[in-house]
Amino acid sequence: MDILFEGFRAIGSLFVNPIFYWVIILCFLPAFQRGELEKELFNQELSSTAAEVKNTFYLSLFMTVVLLVFTVGLKVTFSYELIAVLSVIIVLLSFRTNHIFLSASYTLGLSFLILWFIPKGYLDQALYPEQSFISLAVMIGIYLIGEAVLYFLFKDKEAFPRLAYSERGRWYGKLQVNKLSIIPFMVFLPTSNGAITNSLLPILTIGDQEYALFIMPFIIGFNHLFQGGLPEDYTKSLSYSVFGLGLLVLLMAMGGYINSHLALVAVVLAILGRILIHYLYYRKDKKQAPAFIEGHLEIRVLALLKNSPAEKLGFQRGDVILSVNEIVVESLEHFNQLLAEHAGDCLIEIHRSKGRLRYIQNYDYLGSYEELGLYFAEEPYMHSREYREAQLVEDDG
Repeated sequence: MDILFEGFRAIGSLFVNPIFYWVIILCFLPAFQRGELEKELFNQELSSTAAEVKNTFYLSLFMTVVLLVFTVGLKVTFSYELIAVLSVIIVLLSFRTNHIFLSASYTLGLSFLILWFIPKGYLDQALYPEQSFISLAVMIGIYLIGEAVLYFLFKDKEAFPRLAYSERGRWYGKLQVNKLSIIPFMVFLPTSNGAITNSLLPILTIGDQEYALFIMPFIIGFNHLFQGGLPEDYTKSLSYSVFGLGLLVLLMAMGGYINSHLALVAVVLAILGRILIHYLYYRKDKKQAPAFIEGHLEIRVLALLKNSPAEKLGFQRGDVILSVNEIVVESLEHFNQLLAEHAGDCLIEIHRSKGRLRYIQNYDYLGSYEELGLYFAEEPYMHSREYREAQLVEDDG
């Protein structure tokens, strides 16, 4: 009963942890920034609030249980210094709120390296036992596997549309894959051997040693921009790569129980491997011609407004508009003209991925494609010279 009671106290102590509130900000601030950008580009906020964390609850719950079994079952102990360093690293790497550096390879990995190499003085063994470093390396492997699952579960409709301006003077579409999952973990913090006792934390006695139960609100996330097609194929492939890296890191880290230096090797592998995976997929996509481009013969749907008539009719991102009532669509302007001429009685032929043809019958909705909630790669609703130049710099970089 003691551990159950102290567990509830630990949950309560979560609400006095500043990182908890920073994590909450990360769930909503990117959504606000994204919404403002979508209004500038499309004159409409296309996605729901906090879409970055949507559909991640069950993964978070499962990973929390896995980490609880690992950390509590093996009585994983961290020093206050490690928790402080990790908190600072999380804030610094998420400061731009784009989630690109929120892989455990970077947050936990950099914390590991800082504490491994900084001078520790005479309290070395008391504050930084080998067990803590090994446990941290194992946790990186576990979190990477969770990150791989997050990639695998990603769907095309969850991507956020963006527009970029090419050197050839044409607008084209990109799809932003941006996801965030909150996966906290519980650890024991020793209250003796020189560690600072925090009276706000619940205390649990195991044997002759007192420990403070501490819940760390940890986050994992990723951010990619794809131009060569729908992102789901990329994210599925990314999930296999990250899973393989996570499994390798986990096995290497567990070898740290035999030789603690293997934990260091596992962490370096996690950091370099994650950088390499991101770079290889970035280069692979950059070699592809834009799938969504202004003035192209293929009129491909870049985005749909949530809960719009287009979504209710069954349109999907990536659909290519072929014809309206058997009249071949030649341009976006032509598409609007045909929608107006055949208002209330439209049979729209589309080409979907993997060579599938589909027909969408529209008896109920009138108006242009914008009023239907369809968006394509075309000149943004509002833009400036500075915005175009920023897109050119981004493309080069």
